[in-house]
Amino acid sequence: RRHTRYGTVTGVQTCALPISLLRGRRDRQHLEVLLCCAYAQSSQTAKALRLLPKINMNMDISAAIRRRNTDIVMQLARVYFFVGQLPKAINLYRRCSEVFLREKESEKNATALLNIAICFQNLCPVQIDNARFYANESRRISEKYHFRGLIFNSEAFYAIEAYNRGIFSLARKHLRQSLEFLPPEDKSYRRALIYSLLALSYLALGNYKMAKKYGAQTLKFARNDLSHFYPFTLFG
Repeated sequence: RRHTRYGTVTGVQTCALPISLLRGRRDRQHLEVLLCCAYAQSSQTAKALRLLPKINMNMDISAAIRRRNTDIVMQLARVYFFVGQLPKAINLYRRCSEVFLREKESEKNATALLNIAICFQNLCPVQIDNARFYANESRRISEKYHFRGLIFNSEAFYAIEAYNRGIFSLARKHLRQSLEFLPPEDKSYRRALIYSLLALSYLALGNYKMAKKYGAQTLKFARNDLSHFYPFTLFG
């Protein structure tokens, strides 16, 4: 079983109304992509797929990248990830990464690289060598510039990789290390995600006491922040 995707309906209703009111073409396109992304990551795949052709017809990806309007391209890549069109997501993240590298936007580049790694991790069959390559490069940049949020994400990436391979002790190690990069006051979905995977890892290792402990912690944080329980995986 894979453990890299979660969903939310947050933002779908709030995005829909203003689209028809926007006059600027670029603003309209951006909001359409955000709406499509909200549909995609909340598992409303059919709605996202209906909107995608319109976006692709009206949006010039190369022009957006030339204008350094990479935010909208990153969001479109996010849509492709959630609807399962991973090669298209990888292509867009790579193109954004090239811009970020050229412009020396290191945090955005590390984000794009980790997202590429996650796409490779979710391909069928999994392209683990490519996934590790991009994850390691993202981690190298993140450690150099002390991007703690991205280091957290990379630890979670390594944990999921180990869990999917059945190496539960290694998954537990990376999960525990990831918590070191969350501030103590962070009570968000990210902590709930790590606790849930710790519970599953301890359960697989036969440590039922610790599995129960982290299962209870997961429920506690999920109740507090359920509306934001969406993937840590696509950070950008």
